[in-house]
Amino acid sequence: MTVFPRLDTETDAIVVEALAEAHRQRGGYLGTEHLLIAFASHASVLPPGAAARLPESDTVRGELARQVGDPGRASDEALLATLGIDLAEVRRRAEATFGPAALDRVAVRTRRRRRRSPRCFPMLTGDGLGVMPRVKQALERASARSSPRTLVSPSVLLVSVLDDEHATATQLLVALGVDVAGLQRALTTTAD
Repeated sequence: MTVFPRLDTETDAIVVEALAEAHRQRGGYLGTEHLLIAFASHASVLPPGAAARLPESDTVRGELARQVGDPGRASDEALLATLGIDLAEVRRRAEATFGPAALDRVAVRTRRRRRRSPRCFPMLTGDGLGVMPRVKQALERASARSSPRTLVSPSVLLVSVLDDEHATATQLLVALGVDVAGLQRALTTTAD
């Protein structure tokens, strides 16, 4: 169970999967793109007409990697090599000068000092991930759409994410050729 209130069991599972995806991508935040990947992975919780319109999760991941890069797969060594820097040689020289594991000690100190982006809401997940404002706003819209006595369903949450045309999830769907308005209609026919 997540710390997000008013989610039904299926929606909670989607958010848990989105959190896992955010951790896999090592970005340090939960964004609408992670929710979209989770919805694509669990499309069976959506109405059939909406599920059929969603691309596969690997397709979404691929488009995300194409648009913003793939921080979960690129190694430090490979990135530095593109700049002509031999990390093994840098390591060897640093250890010769400063002792064993010199770069690792500096990296640990640097990570501890790093501050979270003020654009995230770190207190919501409880696991070190910040929550991007568009996710928080989508959760608020979904909660407002549901009556006080009902929990937020997967359809209501996805519609609330897609309401924001500037959300990364919406932009990914547009880039993949998905009719976002048609997807919203397919979701709202049973979400209301």
